[in-house]
Amino acid sequence: MSEQPPYPPNDPYGQGQGQSPPPQPPYGQQPPSYGPPGQEPPSYGPPGQEPPSYGPPSYGQPPPGYGEQQPQGQPPPGYGQQPPGYGQQPPGYGQPPPYGYGTPPGAPPYGYEAPAGGPGSTDPLISPDYASWWQKATNLVKRYWKPLLILQAVGIVIALIIRLPVAIAQASLAGTLPARDQINDTNVGNYLGATFSVVALNFISAIVAIVVAAIITLASLRLLVTAVTTGHADPMDAAKRSLNRVLPLIGWQLLAGLIILAGICACILPGIYLAAVLLPILPAIVLFERTNVVGRAFKLFHGNLGSSLARVGTMAALVLVAGLISGAIGSIIGAGSGLATGVLTPGATAAVTIIEIIVTGLVGVVAAPLTLTTYADMRARVEPVSTGVLAHELTNN
Repeated sequence: MSEQPPYPPNDPYGQGQGQSPPPQPPYGQQPPSYGPPGQEPPSYGPPGQEPPSYGPPSYGQPPPGYGEQQPQGQPPPGYGQQPPGYGQQPPGYGQPPPYGYGTPPGAPPYGYEAPAGGPGSTDPLISPDYASWWQKATNLVKRYWKPLLILQAVGIVIALIIRLPVAIAQASLAGTLPARDQINDTNVGNYLGATFSVVALNFISAIVAIVVAAIITLASLRLLVTAVTTGHADPMDAAKRSLNRVLPLIGWQLLAGLIILAGICACILPGIYLAAVLLPILPAIVLFERTNVVGRAFKLFHGNLGSSLARVGTMAALVLVAGLISGAIGSIIGAGSGLATGVLTPGATAAVTIIEIIVTGLVGVVAAPLTLTTYADMRARVEPVSTGVLAHELTNN
């Protein structure tokens, strides 16, 4: 047999000392309380008061009525009842979001804090009324006129290089060509050759001017959105990133021109209406969206007709005033330079061309913020949009 290990000397029930452990109570009975016989264990609190309970019953206890036998054919209590609030729509469900719609996932938030004043001022591009629209457009001009002017200056220089020689050549040829009633068999060849040369030069200069104008317009819109979202306004970077949208813009502009021309041929008023719908926001739609530009322009314009007419009318008035100023200056220059005879001298023609190009560039500095805020306002009245959304769409185009 194996030897039993020795019990420690302080074991009160050590079998090595001949003692046995106290008997255990039968299974199911409470063990005897500690302390002298007949004495209750001490309570924690005043005599006669039950000890406090700590919280609700512990987990695992069955709910009231658990296990009770229900009468046959009768459902348990609460069967078939809907929980509170079941079927009710959350507050604001189905209502259009307010101005300054939130930024979608992945869209960079804009870092521009618009000046306080009026509702919708939290978004630098979207306005709920005409006064806020005008204020935000003028704020954009004040903040970013320098980079916008740099873009327009590049366009002015290119336009001068292309258009000025053509204008001077045209004025010089006009002074040497015979009048129409003086054309005969001997000079008709020279007349047709000079006329063809002038038309070809004008066509080439017009194509270059259209391409340059498209680049400058798209770059100006991109620069403004980038500036208000990141604080970074780089004219050359904006121009470079806008090159992929130049051909689509030119194509849609040609189509819009044909539509407007058809409206003018049908009647003057339809042509004016079509020009108001298509021309102002067409570059913005091409830049930010890849969709049917003509249909999209009609949808945005009619989203809030009164608001659209007010903004487009203001832009048209600005262009008209600039044209009147340019024309008045040209008339003053040509007053003593053969304007009365219908033929300007080459010097006067060059001066008028320079003034026209410079005025057009200055108008572009103001027109870009007006175009962008007009497009943002029109779109905000049709669907949720914000400056952050526009910036996000630029990254995808």
